[in-house]
Amino acid sequence: MTVPFYYVMNNVKASLAPYKVLWGAISGAITGKALSFACAVAEPINEKPMIPDHSVILIPIKTAIEAYYIAGILNSIIIRSIIASYTYELGQYTHIIDTFNIPKFDPNNNLHKKIAELSKKAHELAKCIYSNNKPDYCKTINTNEELKKVEDEIDLAVAELYGITKEELEGFKELMNILSGK
Repeated sequence: MTVPFYYVMNNVKASLAPYKVLWGAISGAITGKALSFACAVAEPINEKPMIPDHSVILIPIKTAIEAYYIAGILNSIIIRSIIASYTYELGQYTHIIDTFNIPKFDPNNNLHKKIAELSKKAHELAKCIYSNNKPDYCKTINTNEELKKVEDEIDLAVAELYGITKEELEGFKELMNILSGK
């Protein structure tokens, strides 16, 4: 059978994955650097996959824990500072995942599980900041302070994953400050 020229369903498989790590193709203000790169995990809604629109880049994932693991790595200061050093806001495409050697998720690896758990916690705290329908636990915590702590823990865990020392991690933070004009 020959597929007609207007057939578009041959590449829908990624969009139907139950979990997705996604980010905007255009990420933030036009400052000359992708300083505001961030990704998020999209989970099924009422057991149906969330289908993003065309302006979102996605990585299809089968399990929640692996999705949070990848998001944790991509949202770390290490990866974000590297992204900011070579891209700009109008070009956050799929090459980002080709640039980094993200170790395949191993459910038996405690460090991989720790990154996933911290990433999930960061996502939950972000709901307190960005969601219009905030969960009840948001009222009892200083969300920004808690999120900063979790992000710092993610950075340390990702540094360990890549064999980066605390001193070298500080260098990545300094690089991001330089790139952001601080």
